[in-house]
Amino acid sequence: MLRLLQDYNCSPPSYSAVLAEKYHQSQQVQEIRESQELDTLLYSMRKSMQDTVLLISSYKYYYERLRLQNQFFLQKLQEDSETANLATTRKEVLIEVEQEYRQDADDSLNRMNESLEKLIEEAEQSLNTRISLSSNPDPIDSSLDNVRDDRQYKRRYLYTQWKLAITLRQLLNIMRERQQANNQLNQAVMDSELRLSTYSNNTTPNNRSGLSPAPKTLKTKPSLTSVFEHML
Repeated sequence: MLRLLQDYNCSPPSYSAVLAEKYHQSQQVQEIRESQELDTLLYSMRKSMQDTVLLISSYKYYYERLRLQNQFFLQKLQEDSETANLATTRKEVLIEVEQEYRQDADDSLNRMNESLEKLIEEAEQSLNTRISLSSNPDPIDSSLDNVRDDRQYKRRYLYTQWKLAITLRQLLNIMRERQQANNQLNQAVMDSELRLSTYSNNTTPNNRSGLSPAPKTLKTKPSLTSVFEHML
């Protein structure tokens, strides 16, 4: 009975305390809502990361095929120049062009591969180091701090995705340039074969067999340019 009288006589909370409590609750609800929205976005970005890894694997396969094809064409040019007994200066120019082409292609694509792998590693690290609200032992006192930390990790991951998109655009431009260089190299091979065919017909057509075609495994395939453009 005495306890009931004490509870009845206790003073109600002040108006400022009620306003502070409501403000705290509204801020907490807003932070949690924003965190849930970022969770949804983060899920879609994680799915995008998986697709990106798959595309990069396909790109590496395409790059290896392109490298083998270029190696075959360059070897063909060298054999043609030796068979036709071209001038020494032309051989030196051919060797110089071959070295510059190989160095330029390998350096550009290797740098792009390293950059892509680094960005993927940063994105995966951002995902693995996120702070989850469910692991918070005291949601009343420190929930807002954990929500802010969670949002910070998500922003860092989204920033990594933004850098990854820029790098993929650079990769797309490099692939276009490499494709143009490869087309020029193919044209040089066809011109060389035409000159050698004319040379062979004018000299000893019976002592020289026809030029062998490119292996089937090295035939030009449609590039992944359209795939990357669709992704970006």
